Amino acid sequence: MEPSKISLSERIDILMREVIEDAEMKAEMKIRQAEEKSRKMIRDVTAKLEEEVDQMFKDIEKKIKREREKKLIEVQFQVKNEIMAAKEKKIMAVLETIKEKLDEFAKSQQYKSFLKEAFQNMLKYLPPGHYILYLNKQDIGKLSIKELMTLNKNSELKFTISEDEYIESHGLIMKSEDGKIILEDTLEDRFIKKKDLLRSKIAKILFND
Repeated sequence: MEPSKISLSERIDILMREVIEDAEMKAEMKIRQAEEKSRKMIRDVTAKLEEEVDQMFKDIEKKIKREREKKLIEVQFQVKNEIMAAKEKKIMAVLETIKEKLDEFAKSQQYKSFLKEAFQNMLKYLPPGHYILYLNKQDIGKLSIKELMTLNKNSELKFTISEDEYIESHGLIMKSEDGKIILEDTLEDRFIKKKDLLRSKIAKILFND
């Protein structure tokens, strides 16, 4: 149809169709863009959720691993302590037996020789003067002044055995009259001085430590 022969009404209809078609095209494009944007948002949200879930599982695995390692260390520490306590109990039992043997030794004939030896060792460190010997109450009579004078070759040394003060352990404690010099040689003192060495030897024998 030639333009000159198109009526006004027809021109309006054509224009309206063009406007409608253009609007439809623009609307369809916006819909496609919106759909694409929506799909992209869904993909992004899904990816982020998957990443968060993956990280959550990783964190849970790390936490479980840490808890497992912590529990393992606690169990190992507890077992180690129990083993050490059991070893200590056995060592203490042997040390207690040694102390009992020392008490038995204090009742033997050889114990008097120990007292004499302890006395002679003390003589090496004494300047001239008067000294008082203290014994366990059970040991009174096992060492006499006469025996002491026989053992003592230094006339400048004088001794008295205390008969009203006693010591708890078996052995000797010697004091000068002014109390400035005190020498001790008792079974308990010797035991205490050698206790750490005894512990090491016992542990080596029992546990090869």
